[in-house]
Amino acid sequence: QSSFSAAESELGVYKAQHGVTPEYLEALSWMARAAASAKQWQQAAAYAAETRQLSERQLATPKRQLDAEPHLPIALGATYEVLAQQLEATGKRAQAVSLLRMAIARYGNTSIRPRLQKNLNLIVLVGKPAPPLQAAQYLGPKPPALTSLKGSPVLLFFWAHWCIDCKAE
Repeated sequence: QSSFSAAESELGVYKAQHGVTPEYLEALSWMARAAASAKQWQQAAAYAAETRQLSERQLATPKRQLDAEPHLPIALGATYEVLAQQLEATGKRAQAVSLLRMAIARYGNTSIRPRLQKNLNLIVLVGKPAPPLQAAQYLGPKPPALTSLKGSPVLLFFWAHWCIDCKAE
């Protein structure tokens, strides 16, 4: 219902009862995404920074692996996504690129690497010529080669059936 105060209250109740769990962190990351979606960048960054700090604290516990359960990777991936979006939206593109590259270096062997790479691509590939594509499967008529469209605006949209962000686009 777009009420951050009500959601914060619900999270506070959960945290008091269960502590900081991966489920809590995923919910907190959704707060960051909701604020980013509303272009409330300061609030989005605050939620994301808190999620990142608490997630990294969880990962610092002995033998805790990022991909040991499903909630922590979602939370941490969303954290870097929102922080990069906030940096880019506030004119700090270089810092956003640096943040994502650092995250890829740190979490490159985990399930969040594709998400981090997608967000890096969204920043660095905008306005650049599209690389040549080879489509073995497609819907409808065979798409023309991109080179034949030179001089015309072209929008490429890549999606995956399992990607919530893709479905929203």
